[in-house]
Amino acid sequence: MATGINSPPTSVPASPRFEWSKVGSDWEVEGSTIIASGMLADERYALGSKVIREGQYNVTYTINKVFYPDAHMFLGIAQITDDPDTAKTWGFSPATGNLYIGKKLNEHGDEQRKTHLMADPEANLVGRQEGSVITMIVDMDAKKLAFSANGEEPIDCGITLPEEGVRPWIFLYHEGDSVTVEEVC
Repeated sequence: MATGINSPPTSVPASPRFEWSKVGSDWEVEGSTIIASGMLADERYALGSKVIREGQYNVTYTINKVFYPDAHMFLGIAQITDDPDTAKTWGFSPATGNLYIGKKLNEHGDEQRKTHLMADPEANLVGRQEGSVITMIVDMDAKKLAFSANGEEPIDCGITLPEEGVRPWIFLYHEGDSVTVEEVC
C-alpha cells in the first residue's frame, strides 16, 4: 500500500473525518452542511479537509436547497496545492449532468459536453435538484473519478487524477444554495 511519502508537501490541513477546511466568503456552516452567500461573495467555493492520496474514497453531496430550479453548482474535487489560483478542479453540474474542469478553486471551469455523467445522455436535474444525492467515487490507486446521480450506476469521468492527490470541493453560485457532504463507508 502506498504511503504518500512521494507526494509533494502541502500546508493543507488533513483530517481523518469530513470537516470543512475553507468555505466561501460569508457562507454559513453547520457541521458538514454549507449555505452559500451568493454571486457577490469574493470566494464561492468550499474545500473539505480530507486529503485523498491513496485508496478509494466515496462522498455524497446532498442538495438541500437551490435558489433557482436550474441553479448552477459544482460538486467534486480539487487538486492538492497551496495556490488556489492554480488548483485544477473536477465537478459534476446537476443543471447539465456534465463534467466541468476548472483551473482554479474560485471558478466552475469549462463544461465537458462529451462527459455526461447520467444514464440518459439528455438528462439533467433542472427542477429536481433539491433532495438529489450525488455520489462521487475517487479511486486514487487507479487515478479515476466517477459520479452517480440519485442511485444510478456510477459513470467514469475519463480523466486521470493528479499524483499529489485531491480533496472534496464545491462551487456554489446563488445565495441560499445549500449542500451537505458525507463520507460513505
